[in-house]
Order: sequence, then C-alpha cells, then structure tokens
Amino acid sequence: MYFVQTFNTYSPKNRACKELLDFVQKFERVLIKDELSLDAMIEEIRLGTQEINEKYPKLKKKLLFSSKRLSDKLHRVEASIVSMGCPDYVFFMDVCKVRCIYQFSEKVTASQGAIMPSGIHECERAEDNLRTGHCVNSRKE
Repeated sequence: MYFVQTFNTYSPKNRACKELLDFVQKFERVLIKDELSLDAMIEEIRLGTQEINEKYPKLKKKLLFSSKRLSDKLHRVEASIVSMGCPDYVFFMDVCKVRCIYQFSEKVTASQGAIMPSGIHECERAEDNLRTGHCVNSRKE
C-alpha cells in the first residue's frame, strides 16, 4: 500500500499549468492499494499532462512530465516547464510505501475478563518491537 505523502504545487505560469494543478489536486492525501494502482495513477497523470499540452499547442513552454523511483519505498511524480534552460516546477508529489496499518479494536482478554483496547495493548507487548514495524494488530503490505 502507498500514500501520497508530499504534495507541493507552485504558482501556475499559464492556463496549462493551472489546468494541470486542478487535475492533480485530486491525488492529494490518497492511499494507493498496490503497485499496479500506483502505476495506473502515474500513467493517468502522464496522460493528463499530455492532453493538456495538446489542448494548448501554441504555448512556447510545454509541460514536462517525469516519474522516478527515488528509493525502494519512495516514488516522485512531477511536472515542470523549462524556463531559460532550467526546470520550473508546476507540482511534485512523493508517494511512499506504507510501513504498517494500525487498527483499533476492543478485545476481551481471557485472563482478566475485561475489554481492553487491543490496538494499544497488543503493540505494548514485549515481543512487538515498534522500531522494526512489527505490531500484532498491524498488517504489512
């Protein structure tokens, strides 16, 4: 599972940039289920960028789309225009892999006969090391 962790936008330089920003805004703070869905989202943004470039053929500064894997757990998706030989960002987003999922539930413990919040209780057990990301009530993707 992935999450759009960082989403930065910059002042639009023209109508095409404004339209692209309006288009990509829907991906802010989004959970992405798997690698296939991540690839589909990246492709949707690439195609959206291409369509906007085709819609404004007279623009001197075309939108440039880029997507790259920065590490095993981090992807960067960005668009820019070239201004005086240097890229001028329109937006960029960093998509990171979710480490684990925390879920709260109430569970009756047999030894105490009481209802305990298992999410908090289970993660505090000695064999669950939060620094390694192993939590009894969490599911790794």
